[in-house]
Amino acid sequence: MTLRKDAMEILRVFNNNVVLAKGGDGGEVILTGRGLGFQAKPGQTVDESKVVRTFVPSDGRDPDHLAQMLADIPPEIIRVVVESMQEAGLGERETGSTTLGMGLSDHVASAGERVMRGSTSRCRTARPPRLPCIWSTPASPPATCPIRIR
Repeated sequence: MTLRKDAMEILRVFNNNVVLAKGGDGGEVILTGRGLGFQAKPGQTVDESKVVRTFVPSDGRDPDHLAQMLADIPPEIIRVVVESMQEAGLGERETGSTTLGMGLSDHVASAGERVMRGSTSRCRTARPPRLPCIWSTPASPPATCPIRIR
């Protein structure tokens, strides 16, 4: 199989929605999108119509580690975090920052997991307000939790 010069090649599949790929410039990128990794194999060309977000590892960070971390975060959390960053008025530099976006998404996902387990606060002195939870879907009534990004 011969790749187009600008085509991206799959290097590793993490799950149905996250793959590590070699970009057109030869650098490694982490790609997300529904079904992007479904039945995909290393060496295949990326179906770019399924790519929703592209994360570029920076600061010498290990792309495999970042991609695995990203694969463990629900896509809805990443979407809400990125949208919230934009709504908050952060510039393109910040909203496009892989480190900031993934760090915030991981933090929100971890906080959500603690809430679902019943551990609502790690702080013993302050009691956070109870707000509608971002894990609610249109099909279910809003749950309450002490954390919300908006």
